[in-house]
Amino acid sequence: PQGQVTPPRALAFGITLGAAGFLVLAAVANLLSAVLAAGALLFYVFVYTAWLKRRSVQNIVIGGAAGAVPPLVGWAAGRGNGSWEAVALFTVILLWTPPHFWALALRYQGDYAAAGVPMLPVVRGASATRRQIAAYSLLLVPVSLVPSLAGGAGPLYLAAAVALGVMLVREALALLRRGDAYPAMRLFHFSITYLAALFVALLLDQLARSWPVWGSLWCATRGGRNRRGIARCRYRAATWPCSSRSWHPGSSCWSSPTLIYGSAIAAWASPTGG
Repeated sequence: PQGQVTPPRALAFGITLGAAGFLVLAAVANLLSAVLAAGALLFYVFVYTAWLKRRSVQNIVIGGAAGAVPPLVGWAAGRGNGSWEAVALFTVILLWTPPHFWALALRYQGDYAAAGVPMLPVVRGASATRRQIAAYSLLLVPVSLVPSLAGGAGPLYLAAAVALGVMLVREALALLRRGDAYPAMRLFHFSITYLAALFVALLLDQLARSWPVWGSLWCATRGGRNRRGIARCRYRAATWPCSSRSWHPGSSCWSSPTLIYGSAIAAWASPTGG
């Protein structure tokens, strides 16, 4: 560090960013999402950084909860409440965090020891760390399948979760078997790819399951240009569950990602529309 930013100014900058983030979320989304995000920030600063990081070998295991909160924040922002689906994604990130950071700690074990940070390789050794990485990876895979097995995600996500899980476990077991001959950073880098690909698969799965989005967009932009297009859009509105008849409070259509385009198709298909 070059010392160009003094600790008081760094503290003021951090407080300003945290307060601004809270206000933006509260204004643009809702208070619940803002409270969750602020809670994660405070947990990271006071529980993980100030307390656990230099005092407990479980610093990453417990402190990882702060980094796992974003799915809860996103769900609260989109739907205004909590749900088991959001908790499942929270748990996925929570279980993913230890293998990810312990792989990094294996590579920089000497640096952590010199800094006095009690990471698992420093306190219990590399062999114990490799066993813990394998155990958490094996536990992560079935948990990552919960969104599909419980009906919150479809076959596309399920296939991706299984394939990515197999690759992650393979890397973790290779690290366990080969020891120092296996580059720990390889697992670290793959863990990043794993988590990103898993959530991209979830997004694509939701888009694939919400096919009315694309039909609604077509109806809202091009479907009303001729009689055939108007007829197709009216038929879609009459047969699609989230049609103009079902946009009422409490309907699942309000919590669907097709809300905006569903409103558009209802307008285009109504007798008085466009």
